[in-house]
Amino acid sequence: MFRFENLKFLYDINKYHVYRTNKDLDGYSFHVSNNKGDSLTWKKTYESTRPLFISIDSSQSGVVYLGDGQAIYKSTNNGYTFELNKSLISNVNGLYKKPNSNKLYAITKGQILEITLDSIRVIKSLPISENVFNWFPLAVGNKWFYSSYERDYNPGFPTGHKFVGTKTMEVLKDTLINGNSYFLMANNLLNKMVFDEKLYLRVDSTTGKIYKYWPELNGEFVFHDLYAEVGDSIMYPLIVNHPFYILQYEHSVSFLDSNTYFREYWENLPCGCRHQLIKGFGLAYTVFDEFGGFEDNLKGCILNGAVYGDTAFIVGIQDENQLVPNEFKLFQNYPNPFNPSTRIQYQVASNSHASLKVYDVLGNEVATLVNEYKPAGSYEIEFNAKAGLPSGVYIYTLRAGDYFSSRKMILLK
Repeated sequence: MFRFENLKFLYDINKYHVYRTNKDLDGYSFHVSNNKGDSLTWKKTYESTRPLFISIDSSQSGVVYLGDGQAIYKSTNNGYTFELNKSLISNVNGLYKKPNSNKLYAITKGQILEITLDSIRVIKSLPISENVFNWFPLAVGNKWFYSSYERDYNPGFPTGHKFVGTKTMEVLKDTLINGNSYFLMANNLLNKMVFDEKLYLRVDSTTGKIYKYWPELNGEFVFHDLYAEVGDSIMYPLIVNHPFYILQYEHSVSFLDSNTYFREYWENLPCGCRHQLIKGFGLAYTVFDEFGGFEDNLKGCILNGAVYGDTAFIVGIQDENQLVPNEFKLFQNYPNPFNPSTRIQYQVASNSHASLKVYDVLGNEVATLVNEYKPAGSYEIEFNAKAGLPSGVYIYTLRAGDYFSSRKMILLK
């Protein structure tokens, strides 16, 4: 049987040991009695800040399974000590150990899993509410408008912010690829969630996941999981064996004159990189903070024909994006760290010969990305680490007229 929340008692087949979970003032705990539940024999053996879920093996004395967040623990000594049995990518909401079998069943928010020693298999996907997809509303014609700030890297001093312009993200059309329907999106956001000029995104209504299609690999990978809950990890294939996003918290918020909900995601990378989703509006805020970086804030959007936010800001964006930069600038690459490619943005204030090069920490030139005359304007170029280039810190430099600037980036294989 499944045991939810707390205060349910389980009895071992030896008829002496009794198990229970409690909800305490500051969390949750697991207790065991070795004498039929006598009040003087209870011992607390496990504590957590999260709800605990337990199951016994009714065909084996002494075996107890305990679910805590994304971890499932097993005890073979009547719950006095536990060892990690399995790690999941979603929180456990219930456990059942099938007797006379090696199969353990776990309920998560969206699935029922069959777990054996060597495998974890989804045996049923649970229905998903349509409201889940409001966290990232994708429909042809939807458009988002952001104000962008540069974050200065000043060790020992507060991080500075400087407005550098506006950015947009727009759903252009839907298209069919390999039998699947994708939304084609154009954007100029520099952040770890969206770092292509064009994206092919597919929403899976059965799992709540958004998949990204990579033309170079002719395949798709998980881009985001709208069904994730606090504590869940969202795996991303560019960084093997590392969660790309970790959902930290969720709470109510007033946003663009609407009462809605807010989610914060932190990235499991050596940087202060995070983003926020606002229910009903999508991507609302992004920070990339590594040796400087960017901060993008949603100021307005057009969703299903309705206009939200600062309409004057929205109307003025198209004209503002056409302005010639008034200064030379080399921006922080994105993503950073990267593997195998990253993008570098720079701007030229007047017609100049521009040189953009990459060096290793010993000063050896690794690549020349730009070496030509450039009209005044904003530019972006991709750096793809060649085969054999080792992990480490690299320096990229921009020379344009009398302007010179350099920044660091990290290749992490």
